[in-house]
Formats: sequence, structure tokens, C-alpha cells
Amino acid sequence: MTKRLRRADARRAAPRLSAASPFPPGTGRPVRTGHAYLAAFLSAALLLLALCAAPASASPEDNSLIVALERFPPGFNPAVASGSLTSQIGAQLFAGLVRTGKDGPIPYLAESWEIDSQAKRFRFHLRKGATFHDGTPITANDVAFSIRAAQRHHPFRSMLEAVDKVVPVDDLTLDLETSIPQPALLKCFIPALVPVLPAHIYGDGTPIDTHPANLRAVGSGPFRLASLEKGKNIVLERYKGFFLPGKPRLDRITFRVYWDQNEIPLAIMQGEADLYAFSSLSDEERIFRSNPAIEVTRDEFSLLHPFALLTFNVRNPIFRSPEVRKALAMSIDNKALAQAVPGGVRPMYGPIPPGSEWHSPVSTPYDPDEANRILDRAGYPRNENGIRFTVEIDYEPSAQFSLSILKYLQSQFIRTIGVYFRIRTAEDPGSWADRVTSGAFDVTMDELYGWHDPAIGIERIYATNTAAILWSNMSHYSNPEVDALFRSASAEKDPEGRKALYAALQERLSREHVALWLCTIPYATIRNRNVLHVADQPFGVLSPLDEACWKRP
Repeated sequence: MTKRLRRADARRAAPRLSAASPFPPGTGRPVRTGHAYLAAFLSAALLLLALCAAPASASPEDNSLIVALERFPPGFNPAVASGSLTSQIGAQLFAGLVRTGKDGPIPYLAESWEIDSQAKRFRFHLRKGATFHDGTPITANDVAFSIRAAQRHHPFRSMLEAVDKVVPVDDLTLDLETSIPQPALLKCFIPALVPVLPAHIYGDGTPIDTHPANLRAVGSGPFRLASLEKGKNIVLERYKGFFLPGKPRLDRITFRVYWDQNEIPLAIMQGEADLYAFSSLSDEERIFRSNPAIEVTRDEFSLLHPFALLTFNVRNPIFRSPEVRKALAMSIDNKALAQAVPGGVRPMYGPIPPGSEWHSPVSTPYDPDEANRILDRAGYPRNENGIRFTVEIDYEPSAQFSLSILKYLQSQFIRTIGVYFRIRTAEDPGSWADRVTSGAFDVTMDELYGWHDPAIGIERIYATNTAAILWSNMSHYSNPEVDALFRSASAEKDPEGRKALYAALQERLSREHVALWLCTIPYATIRNRNVLHVADQPFGVLSPLDEACWKRP
């Protein structure tokens, strides 16, 4: 039996990588699939380690944390790219005006604010003495620059669409006005969505979406970039000039890339890594839970509302018809799907996930007979092999949870309605992203976040958007009435009135079967039990880890 690595040795050990990635930064190596034999071996290895491994060190001498990643992010600036890889690093490098507490936004770079009765005028008061990592003072001009940058470049274009004026009053005071009431606007100004960027660096005329500072970051948050080795690791160090006294509590965070996701559980068990977020490795979870040195938590993602759906390209003649989309929805038993997928998922029938305060029940009956009749009427008879039509379905190739669902759906569609979904595996995540943003797909499987407000996480999926943006209305669906409903809902100040408008939206979108909503996703954080104040943060590692620390003896 392999002796468990001592923590110091594990830190010196390089991750098991071969040659550098031939793909552009962030796209990664070709992703391996079909790991049934490897998964079995992994489970056996994990069980052996769980039974034999000693508990990890309670207080590492170097006061640092190693976070496992499944690939290298394209950049660290959340103002120009969404996704958990970019956001979990960006939330450490950059501050936001606010951060998310258990009951909503709480002060961060902004120590206080005022909002008028119409929720159209906002005044923010910044903390004195805050500086960027190069020592330059953070001013209201930087915040105004950052909000405008996110408004123009963030993939969630609808999130800041109503922002009309952003005006620095003095170095520490900022006024913001919106064209319509925006009661949820404060929720947008967290580091993972609207980071505070240095205007003196990003304002040099270089396009912000390709700016070298997106990787060579000069941030405003609790940790500064110390080093990076593309494809391997990103090292952040405590920024001694951080504006919150005594924070951060860790001296260093290393984000280490493991190109094969199957290596990450072993790395956690052996002490080579301390934490892995957004895990959907439910098959191994029971083994992790048997190890007293490891803790598995999910509560930190309760406000993120991750879910899975099939996105139809409505420019495809087949999926342009709501009736065909309805037939596909009626051929899938969502409850049976939820039971078939390990990890405790919940079935979904509409655009807002269950668990969200804005969710209202909608449903599509499971009725394969009616689904077949609809397809007959739509002009898609079965051929001599019983097949009505064949379409290709794509998925982000590092998303193993998606692949497990796809195989289930593939068998169900062919069995119940004679529609063959040919699973197409992209060579790497970047190739998949290029394919779906260019519209060169029939159907794609998506894992999305509903976030903590529909104006942030849901509207961007269905609001009319002609730009080619990943995870923002990739279906090319457009309905002016739906757009108007979204605008009314985001502007409604009365919570009950707002909930009623979102209920109407859910009913309308589900009636049109804009997507095939499937189930929630049981993401988990796997971590050394002695790592504190990660699971109690809303959004987990997507929040600032300035409070994170090791348990002391």
C-alpha cells in the first residue's frame, strides 16, 4: 500500500501532467471520456485510502491552501468571462462593492450606501485607504470604470442593462442611476460578477476582453497574484495592504490543475490538495464521507441554484416548432430521471430551479403516446428502422455529470419516440464553446447557475440577445413579450408583485418549451475537514476567502 504523502512532500510534488496543452489558454487538453473501467479502479483506490489514510495536518506550517481545478481558466477577470473557474480565482483577486451575506448584500469595498424610494438612484461610500495590489488608491473613478466595463463585456448583458449613469462625486463617493427601478441591483456588485478593476491599467486603450491584465492581474481583493504557470498552477499570496484589517487569514492559495478529473479525488485523499469545489463525483461521495479527515458539503451552493437543461437551437428547422419541443419534453419522465441520477437531484419542469424563492410550480405531463402523436402530426414519421429523425447533441466535455444524464436521455428518446440523439464529444471545452456560440449545433447540454436572483441568472438565458455569448441565450430564442415581462419583473419593487411576474414568465416559457429543463445539480465541495470558513460562505469559493483558515490544535 502506498504510504500517504506528508503535506510538505505533497506540496513539492507536481501534478501528473505531460506535455503543455496545444490549445489556446483556457480550452485545455482533449477530454477523455468512457472512464467506466477507471471509475471502478478509482472507487477501489479511494476506499483503500479512506480506510488507511491518516488524518491530514490540522495546521500546516506554511498557512496555505491548495485548491484543485479540472482545467486552467481562460482568465481571472469576472467582468469579461463567467464560469466557476474564472470566478473562484477572480473573487480572491478582486473586491466588489458588496459581498453576499446570509440575508443579502453586505458591505465590502463600499462601507455603506443609500438607495432612493424608487430604487433608481444609488449612492455608494467607499472605504478609506483601499488600494490595488500595485499600491494605487482605489477611487470612485475605478468603480465607475469597472461597472461600465462589466456592462459592456460581461456575458450576462441583461444584468446591468438598466444602468444609465455612473458618476464619481469625489474619490470615495459614487452615484449611480438606472432607467427603471432595479431593486435587485445591489446583488450584482459582488466580486464574482462585477469586480473592481484598476482604471489606470485597463484604461490604456487595449480591448478589455483581450487585455493581458486578465491573466497578469493587478487586483483589489484579499489576495494578489504571485505567480502562474499556464496549464499547471496559479499562486495567490496574501495582500498585506487589503482594506479589511487582519484579513485575509491565509498566507497563500495555490490553484493546481489536474487535467484528468479522476485524479482529483485521489489528490484530496492523499493530501496533495485540500479542497475541490463544484464536484459532481457522487459515486465517490460515500467513500469521502467515510474518511474522518474529509468533509463534503453542499449548502454553500444553495443560493447558486445549479441546474441542467437541454438547449435547443431554435434556428434549426426541427426545433423552431414549439410542438416538436413539447413532444420531446413529454417523452421524458423527469422524476424517473432524478431517481436515476445519483446525488439527490430534484426534477425540473420550468426555467427557475426548485429551491429558489422565485420558483413557482409548472409541469409537463409524461405522456409518450401523445408525444408520438404530436410528432406524427408535425410530419416526422418513423422510418423502416423506427427512427423519426437524428440530431446531434453536444456537451461541455469536462462535465461528467452532463454525460451521465445524456446517456440516459439518449436511451429514453430512442425508446419512447424514435428520435436518435447522437452524442458529439468536443475535442476540448474551447471547441465546444466555439461550436455553440457560433450556432453550429442542434442541441447542447448545459449546466447553468440560476444565481441568487432571476435578474442575474435566469433572464440572460432567455432575453433577446443577438451577440454570440456563451451561457447567454445560446438557443437564439426571441420573444418581445417575454423580454417585456423580464423588464417588468426586474423593475418591480414589491416582492409579491415581482414573484407574480416571475410566475407568469415561468408559465409562458414552459408553455413554449423553450428548453428541456431536467434537474438540479448536486454540486459539492470536498475539503480537508480542518479548512474552516469555506462552506459557511454563500457561493463557497465564489466568495472572498478572506476568512478561510486552518483549524488550530
